[in-house]
Amino acid sequence: MASAVRRCSLYSAHVELNEALATLGIATPAALACLSASNLRDRYLDELRRIHPDVNASESATRNTAALNLAYEVAATYHASGVHKIDSPAPENASESVIVRCVADDTIAVGAPHDETLLLLLEVCHNVGDVSFLDPSAGLVQVVVSFVDEPVCTLLFSLQGRAGTGETEIFLTLDSMEARDAPPVAAVTAMLTSEMTALAMRQ
Repeated sequence: MASAVRRCSLYSAHVELNEALATLGIATPAALACLSASNLRDRYLDELRRIHPDVNASESATRNTAALNLAYEVAATYHASGVHKIDSPAPENASESVIVRCVADDTIAVGAPHDETLLLLLEVCHNVGDVSFLDPSAGLVQVVVSFVDEPVCTLLFSLQGRAGTGETEIFLTLDSMEARDAPPVAAVTAMLTSEMTALAMRQ
């Protein structure tokens, strides 16, 4: 069955990301997504000032500094792909923009109504796998997808509008269809956020 399913590459640095966040003292990818780029850099610089060989006589100072530099590079790359502001086609008298962002390991928030979000999600789903179930009125989409070096999985998306905010949240459930475990849902969420952002930028 796996050969019949398009294979999709996950966010390549998920394992490294968890290590990077631990190095920077950030609990989860969702916590990282809540930081601004400036906050993230400040956290990195504060730690750098503490462990750099110029101020730290420890034998491991050089190694720790190199690890911190790599951690910041990985975290900053993830951060850039996880929180996006995209110009959206709008009437001449409007100056709104669409926001696509990771709000949790398994949740994406899109600054668009339910119907627009569903259309954007469906196009991304067709790019990464095979849509096996769709119920627009219930806001449910199921996709069969196989990630590179991972088992064939089902991705179930549930859309829920947020009253008063203009946002629609997409909740992800990831289940393996094989004896192997499914990949980390946070990596899938990050990958899909990037895919939705790239698609929205082309529209």
